[in-house]
This record gives sequence, structure tokens and C-alpha cells, in this order.
Amino acid sequence: MAAAKAFFQSAKAVTGIVPDRVTTDGHDSYLRAIRTELGKAVRHRTSRYLNNRMEQNHRDP
Repeated sequence: MAAAKAFFQSAKAVTGIVPDRVTTDGHDSYLRAIRTELGKAVRHRTSRYLNNRMEQNHRDP
């Protein structure tokens, strides 16, 4: 949970915005971290396919 909270804190600080939805792979700690760091209005979606854009970013060229 601590790593997920730190990630969302950092993302919010760097971008200066709070997203209206977050897509993750569904790990249990994400839901609590999203609620505490980004707020209850943020929609949490879980899908390995919706999150594919971020995952593709990690691939080698």
C-alpha cells in the first residue's frame, strides 16, 4: 500500500491534476491508495487491456 500511495502522491504532484479515472491491473492496494490520495470521486477501473497503453511504454524499442 505504501508504494501505491507514494506513486499516486508523486503523480498528482508532478502533473498538478487529479484524474477522473484510474486504470490499474487490479492489485488490492490500489483502491485504498486511490481513495486516500486522489479522493473518492476518482473512478477505479481494472483491466489488463485498458491499461495496455502504459504497459506498452515499458517495452524495448
